[in-house]
This record gives sequence, structure tokens and C-alpha cells, in this order.
Amino acid sequence: MRRLGLSEASADTIRRGHAVHPIAALQTEYSPVDTPHRVRDPAAAAPARHRSGALLPARPRVPDRHHHSTDGLDPSDFRRHNPRFQGAALDANLALLAVVRELAERKAVTAGQLALGWVLAQGDDVVPIPGTKRVTYLEENVGAAQLVLSQQDLSDLAKALPVDAVMGERYPDMSAIEA
Repeated sequence: MRRLGLSEASADTIRRGHAVHPIAALQTEYSPVDTPHRVRDPAAAAPARHRSGALLPARPRVPDRHHHSTDGLDPSDFRRHNPRFQGAALDANLALLAVVRELAERKAVTAGQLALGWVLAQGDDVVPIPGTKRVTYLEENVGAAQLVLSQQDLSDLAKALPVDAVMGERYPDMSAIEA
């Protein structure tokens, strides 16, 4: 039998889809600092995690380098229009990234490895899709697979990065962007 998966689906869409055909996988953003509430919160995640066979996190890492403004970015760079990279949202989200970096330093790993390690610690049904644009990213990803996070580490991350901490919408209103 063929399998179906969904990408960026709401809990309601997952329920409706599952009523027609079992959903084998859900692909969505998933990291300690960039996870939709519907997936990270256990109550909101239940339809996604229990009705699908696997969660396929896209972009599970956090950047180890981060722009402090959009000024130096290429005019076509998506972040120039992303609400999470604008004004107060950028400042708040950079503060979250600083927390991840601090916790990563304590574990002697990169922020990207800590974030990917967090994703890997979320369950056997979580199969991340980390970026491997550069060889260094591939090497970091392999290192993250060796990282063991204790319950205390996971608790520290949860306390430092509450579900609703990330500011700004995930995507810009594309109708408001000039062509």
C-alpha cells in the first residue's frame, strides 16, 4: 500500500487527511527555537504525532552565525521580508539564540548540534531533515547524532525556550512584498 505524508499541515488538516487515508509522515519546521506551537506543545502535537507515523523536521538546526540586522543581506534574501527578522522580533529571537548558544557551550557543542540533538531526543518517530549545504554542516550533523541530552538538559531548554517565545510570524505576507 502506498503511503501519504503532509507538509506544514495544521492539526485539523491532519485529522481530515487521516480520515481519508492514514498519514504516514508530517514534515514541518521543528527545533527548540523555531517550532510551530501545534507541534511542540504535547496537547497540540497529539494529532500530528499520533496520527502520522513519523515527524520529519525541516530546518531542525539553529544558526551558529546570525545576522543582527537585514542590512547586509542580499536584496533577494528571504530574511529581508521574514517577520522574525524585523525590529523587536529580531531582537527577541536573537536573545533566544543566545540562550541556545550558552547551553551549547556548557555541553561543548555548537548551537546547531544542540538544536539537532534536541530534535533527535524527541522520539524514535522523529526523523530530521537537517541542512547539509556545506561539509561542515554534515560533520556537525553527524556530531549531533552522538550527543546525549539528559532529562535535565531537556528541562533547561524547555524552561529557557517556552513554546510561545519566538516572536514574529513564520512567513511574511507575500502580498505585501513588492515585486
